[in-house]
Amino acid sequence: MQVNLKQFDLEKLPEEARKEIVDFYEFLLSRYSYKKRWGKSKLPEEFYKPISREQYLVFDRKEIYNNG
Repeated sequence: MQVNLKQFDLEKLPEEARKEIVDFYEFLLSRYSYKKRWGKSKLPEEFYKPISREQYLVFDRKEIYNNG
């Protein structure tokens, strides 16, 4: 199946199917165009990088809930 990404021939579909495609297309635009709608984030790039640790602290369950 060859798909032209710039244009689809929707005339081959019934009217109800065309409405569904337009509705789904609008949903995808709203879902994946977050950065375009809000512009570039003002947070530094480091904010989006995962936090890496060489070693994590290990806790015993009793140690966490010990009240004294």
